[in-house]
Amino acid sequence: MVDAILVGLEKTACLIDRCAVYELLYLDEATAASGNLEKSMLRLYTAILKFLAKATEKSKCAQYSRRTRLFRR
Repeated sequence: MVDAILVGLEKTACLIDRCAVYELLYLDEATAASGNLEKSMLRLYTAILKFLAKATEKSKCAQYSRRTRLFRR
């Protein structure tokens, strides 16, 4: 599970970098297209934050699980 979380974090970092470039290139002007792009990027950022929250939660659960297994032995 940790491997999947790390892969997801790597992809998330790439997406954030790519979105930063899109913001610089396309969100200077107030057009219908830039408005649609902005809304889409907002949905993407929201999904990224939800993923990061879930990944943090799963990571903490995995750490807790490993610790309790050590004490049960």
